[in-house]
Amino acid sequence: MSDGKKYYCFCGSNCKYETMTKEQILAAIAQAVETGEVRDVDTGFVTQIKEKNGGSYVSFWVGTQAQYNAIANKETNCMYIITDDTTAADLENKLDNTIKNANIVLNEHNEKLNDLNGRVTTANSTADTAMMLIEAVNDDLQNVKTNANEVLNAHNISINALVEQCKSLQSQIDTCMMLIEALS
Repeated sequence: MSDGKKYYCFCGSNCKYETMTKEQILAAIAQAVETGEVRDVDTGFVTQIKEKNGGSYVSFWVGTQAQYNAIANKETNCMYIITDDTTAADLENKLDNTIKNANIVLNEHNEKLNDLNGRVTTANSTADTAMMLIEAVNDDLQNVKTNANEVLNAHNISINALVEQCKSLQSQIDTCMMLIEALS
């Protein structure tokens, strides 16, 4: 019974290609080892291996990807059969997890950006309010200056009028003094 996994072979130049099921491979290997020839539906499997290897001896190695990666010197006349492999579903899961993690980071950056935008908006609003207050104070100062000038002008006019009245009174006093002197 097949385990549903896909199995791959690596040639000497590490080219990866899909092979038969684990059971098919192991049965073909067992039969080839016991009898020296293959008599089942997989006859083409061994024949193709011999043809690709120039008809010379071919050995088989079966193991996991980690075990294969640990082999320092790979033999050119050995067929390496990897029994575990990343499936499309595994890749999709890893991709989904990567996308989820990227979205988390993106959301965190967006939250920070929104916070910063809120602070900038608040700062701009505060600056706008400060500018309005400065303009209002400047307007008030201008009004005070204008009113002070009007009061000062009015005061100057009043002083000038008083001076004129004083001059007129002085003239009347002088006239009265002359009349008193003339009567005495």
